[in-house]
Amino acid sequence: MPVLVTLIEGAVGWAGGRVADTVGGKLIARLKERGAKRELAEIIERAIGSAVEIAPSLADDLRSGSFLQHVLAPMVLRFMCDPTSELNEAAIADGYIETFVVPFLNGRSTDETLVIVFRTERENLHRAFEKFLKRLRLECYASQHWKDQIRDLALEDVRSSVFRIEKLIAPVSPSDAVDLDVARRDAETGSEALKSWTKTISGQHIERPELGQLIQRVRDHPFGSTLVIGEAGSGKSALFAELVSNFQSQGMVVFAIKADLLPTSVRTLTDVSAALGLRGQILQETEVLARVAPVDFDSSPLEAANAVFKIIAVVNEWQSHFLSVGVTEPDITEIAALVDTPDLLAQRQSFSADAYAQAGKPRRKRSPGAKAFR
Repeated sequence: MPVLVTLIEGAVGWAGGRVADTVGGKLIARLKERGAKRELAEIIERAIGSAVEIAPSLADDLRSGSFLQHVLAPMVLRFMCDPTSELNEAAIADGYIETFVVPFLNGRSTDETLVIVFRTERENLHRAFEKFLKRLRLECYASQHWKDQIRDLALEDVRSSVFRIEKLIAPVSPSDAVDLDVARRDAETGSEALKSWTKTISGQHIERPELGQLIQRVRDHPFGSTLVIGEAGSGKSALFAELVSNFQSQGMVVFAIKADLLPTSVRTLTDVSAALGLRGQILQETEVLARVAPVDFDSSPLEAANAVFKIIAVVNEWQSHFLSVGVTEPDITEIAALVDTPDLLAQRQSFSADAYAQAGKPRRKRSPGAKAFR
């Protein structure tokens, strides 16, 4: 194996241990697979080679351990965790300048130092990292170990953004005429049982990394769904009690229900509302709160428009990638038509958390459109 690939593997492992709290668990698990980690290192090596073609005088710096560990590897891992993130060459260039150029300023400007000491210009630096990012994206999208994960994360982000925009622009019908103040008070009332649940286990408060991960996931996917599974007594309720308190302390509206404390006679949502002592109906109140008063996730029309442009950019990028690897326009049309077929819809609607927990780790069902991605 080339020495540089080994060096990159080490940098990726080093960076993975330091950004574990901010990247997904699936990514960290995948990095532990020897083949996947090696493939990613080889992709980064080739992407660096593309950058060196533009700025050959920087070859040693771009392949150095300090730049790999502190700049490139963390950036690549964040991209792998969120492939729709807005990576840009300027951010990498800033990291390069901070690592190598700043120590040599000696009273000169950054641009002067780049020319005199590093024999390049800022524009050339940006072009080199632009080529690095382009090569990185294309190779990751076509990779053996990473393409499925990147595709799934990108589609999840797009679907979440679309759902968010639909919620923002959906007209409020007369049936939605819910008193927001009453709905907010009902949210506090309905959440009280879970919020007041003991936050300790055997009398001890335990710092849990899952809390930070849940907070970050809610912020990244405000209209998404997250399934948390754990054995009885493992501290799920204590974890969610802390989560509720954290969000409420930030002024967010939270509807959190301790379902196993509801009477066994509860059969309908109306029964749930009555059992919780709500003045209104829980379904109407949560819908209106999510649509009209998202609080921490409030978006202006400009932000909504920017989200639309982001979706368009992602779709265009995926379409360009498909076409570049031989997928035709009719193939893309067929894939799009399969996303919400009755079979896939039935799979989502029939999902059971209890069955999932009892079955252990299931084999992933392949989508009817999976062939097009391979």
